[in-house]
Amino acid sequence: MPVSLTRGPIHRRRVAPRHGFTLVELLVVIGIIAVLISVLLPVLGKAREQGRKVKCLSNLGQLAKATIMYCNDNQGRFPARGGQGIFWHGMPSGFSDSSDPFSVFDWIAWQRRVDPLTGRSWPSAANLQIENSALAKYLSKDRDMLEQIYRCPSDPLTIRVTFDGGVNGGRGPYRYSYAMNWAVGGVGVANDNFRWMKYGDVHLSSQKILFIDESEITVNNGEWNPRVTAEQAQASPNSADYGKLAERHSRKITRTQTDNIYGNVAFCDGHADIIDRNAIFEPKYWDPRYR
Repeated sequence: MPVSLTRGPIHRRRVAPRHGFTLVELLVVIGIIAVLISVLLPVLGKAREQGRKVKCLSNLGQLAKATIMYCNDNQGRFPARGGQGIFWHGMPSGFSDSSDPFSVFDWIAWQRRVDPLTGRSWPSAANLQIENSALAKYLSKDRDMLEQIYRCPSDPLTIRVTFDGGVNGGRGPYRYSYAMNWAVGGVGVANDNFRWMKYGDVHLSSQKILFIDESEITVNNGEWNPRVTAEQAQASPNSADYGKLAERHSRKITRTQTDNIYGNVAFCDGHADIIDRNAIFEPKYWDPRYR
């Protein structure tokens, strides 16, 4: 008799039918994701801004150290403060006069005959590039790198309220972020003991401000006049060259005049740090002669 090789009926396991998400479940998942995004976005935004703040401080520190190297190569004298002087005119003995763009002694060569952002022409502006700056050779040979060093990564470059629209002496808008202390930069105000300040003349260099990250509301020419306070500027807004410390790294939803807002600055000893926006107008921070 033939033998059957089968062991009996085959029992198949029942598989439960598969169902997709219900509409309610899908809405719950979407709601959870939305809540997580709303929680994480501000945190990510703060982290991104913190990174930009650190980059800004690094820029200021590099500028301050480059300034010290410039002083070492130029009889201790600081570069010009970046607003008026361009070439070696009226310089002390020991320097050679020149009209070569690369003899610029301003710490920053910012004037452009064509605005790089708007394309507007400024025929009376100096025809310079950022690599013509007196500090450029101590920073980088690459133009793009120099552009990054001279700008805060959080600075809205298209916003330039003060002296915009052609008023800035026909020199066009200032498209950079930092400004040099008017009292420290070379070729300061004559007959005021600031002219041709030397590095050795600065007392307590770790406390004296060399550069500030200036607000887009007031920045206009690369020089910061600490002797014009906010109150003086409000009293004469059309003539006061007031330099406000940038608040972009410490913005708040609501803000009053008494809020403690901090901004980035570099000091004469080469380090960079944050400082209260109102403290920068105290002589112990800006006057190189203050002991």
